[in-house]
Amino acid sequence: MKINRDPNQAPHYFSNNGSVLRTYGDFGVNDSLGRTVFALEIYDEDWEDLTYGVAGFFNFIDSTYYVSRYPSINEEPYLIGTSRDHIIKAIAVMKERRYELFVKDFLLHKSRRPGIDMPYTIGQKVWFRALYSHFWSYIYAIGRTPWLLLTLGVCRILRFIGGYKTYDTPQEFADAHVKPTKLQKVFNYVMTPTFSVFYELYATRTLHNKGVSRFLLRIMRHFFEKTNYVARAMCGDDIDPYVFEIYNPTRKGRWSCRLDATNDRDMQTYFYDRVENNVELGMLWKYTK
Repeated sequence: MKINRDPNQAPHYFSNNGSVLRTYGDFGVNDSLGRTVFALEIYDEDWEDLTYGVAGFFNFIDSTYYVSRYPSINEEPYLIGTSRDHIIKAIAVMKERRYELFVKDFLLHKSRRPGIDMPYTIGQKVWFRALYSHFWSYIYAIGRTPWLLLTLGVCRILRFIGGYKTYDTPQEFADAHVKPTKLQKVFNYVMTPTFSVFYELYATRTLHNKGVSRFLLRIMRHFFEKTNYVARAMCGDDIDPYVFEIYNPTRKGRWSCRLDATNDRDMQTYFYDRVENNVELGMLWKYTK
């Protein structure tokens, strides 16, 4: 499977500078690292070009890696900064693609702060060590397991109290024009964002100790609805290939959110008959093929 390279074919394409962009709006520049990493995970025939594309976001300056939101030769990358989630996901997928020399070099020369005012958390620092260590994989699990169980319990309680309704498909959610109540707005600030847990799936499945990975993933699967097929598949669930045949994708990243009042994204769906053109559809194809 190859990725689309024609900017006239909506909604996603592989640009000349090595990033995967949208064909509309602001072209998704701020999220281009995350989108390019997703593409690297999906499109096997273009993995080499996409690997170099992802590496282009990592700028080696004064013996330190600074990660930018968008590959640019006109801006100082350390002034741009990017999210920790995107960096973690990028390193995890690069490791899965066996680009080991790059990953190990990054671990030796990473900056202390991925953004201007955003240091790595203690858990993320432990994860960097756990990528190549059984011992640190166990330490990571000891720290994350109580947090995951507590967070899962709090989210379930708040969803029950707040009366959250979960929709089966993105189009049903879009048609309902869901708006959170005043109470739900408060709860939304308290609950851990689903996109954060989704990105953590990448970190968890690349731990050096695969037994620890499987244990944590079985806990994390409960953060996602049964209709979040990609997240559930990443956690080890078997997904019926038929869902790929009937699924119409969105443009806003369905797999990293829930279809309830915590979601402020436009979940309007579109019909695409080419997996090459839509990263969201490509991810479902990967886990159902």
